[in-house]
Amino acid sequence: MASDASAQCHYQTVVLGAEELCGGAQPASMFPWSLNEFGQVVGDFACGIGFSRPFVWRGDGPLVEVPVPLDFQSGTAFDISEGGTIVGGLMIGGGRFKGPVGFLFADRVMTVLEPLPGGDTVCAHAVNDAQQVVGFWGDTGSGSPLSGSMAFLWDDGVMLDLAPDLGTMSSDAYDINDAGQVVGWMGVSILLDGRAFIWDDGVVIDLGPVPDGVSSFAFAINDVGQVVGQGQVPEDGTTFGRGRGFLWDNGAMSSVGVLPGFENSRATDVNNRCLVVGTCWGGSPTSGYVWHDGVMHDLNDLTSSPERITDVSGVNDSGSILARLGGNGVALLVPIDPPAADVTGDCAVDHRDLQFVIDAWGRSESVGDLDGDGEVGFGDLLRVLSGWTAP
Repeated sequence: MASDASAQCHYQTVVLGAEELCGGAQPASMFPWSLNEFGQVVGDFACGIGFSRPFVWRGDGPLVEVPVPLDFQSGTAFDISEGGTIVGGLMIGGGRFKGPVGFLFADRVMTVLEPLPGGDTVCAHAVNDAQQVVGFWGDTGSGSPLSGSMAFLWDDGVMLDLAPDLGTMSSDAYDINDAGQVVGWMGVSILLDGRAFIWDDGVVIDLGPVPDGVSSFAFAINDVGQVVGQGQVPEDGTTFGRGRGFLWDNGAMSSVGVLPGFENSRATDVNNRCLVVGTCWGGSPTSGYVWHDGVMHDLNDLTSSPERITDVSGVNDSGSILARLGGNGVALLVPIDPPAADVTGDCAVDHRDLQFVIDAWGRSESVGDLDGDGEVGFGDLLRVLSGWTAP
């Protein structure tokens, strides 16, 4: 059922200060990659024409650089856990996404993640609260049997190659939830035949292509097991078709659609309330969106941002959204005065919140635990009913 547009949250734009990154000058480029439940943010920046460097924002003050070892010239921070552990990739000779090694930065100590035997490349994409890390490893050498990428899971100093379980030539792991479920893509070509997957303790679920499409690749999984990503839908006159963001929930994949005036979409993150965020592009300047219960909203219509919201990277359970601004800035979009009993994150308390509490009945560590007693139950049901805002 579609949400009433009038109930959709509006957002305050909090621009994160970058003045300390480049000696008082605005960075030449910036990209935010992830935020955690405490609103801490990581990403990368570059000063002038220099190499990219990782940054972190701990919730107050300006953005600061994550220290990169002297042996490396550049790096990117891709994810930050609830405990503040940061993971990403480091490069010796430049370049943004692939580095010879991945890294884990915790308690001011940088741990380099070495590739498996025969490889020379590791990049860490995500980390959970148990400091389990996922990403890809491989060999950058042309003609090598390991050329390309293969998904891995790193746990307590041991790297596990997921390729034998996935059974494909190439793969990459983009996210891991607190249950240890891993998502990413597997296949030969991410756009042509890639398939989004869930890896769960050796068991692999192929999520299939997006509706009417030929491929899929997963960017994020929440603690409920819902997955978001992108796939390609064929269209005459295009090489790879059009991108379509998707939500996979309990065995069913659905497209999130695309904003009017745009040609492509991707879904980059989903929180535990099934609030989906992402980006639309093609046909107009790129634009960030928020999607819930079948309805997509342009975030530029829901904020008073002084600059256009061009990309969206993440959303946490409080509903705060991590965005990139058109003028090369980074911002948090914070919901304005959401009702206390709004568990679905749409700034209304209605049948959706009631259904959420019923579905989460008896669970612990759920956003449906409104009274904070450690379990979803009658107290939470009463809070939804007493906070009802629907007509």
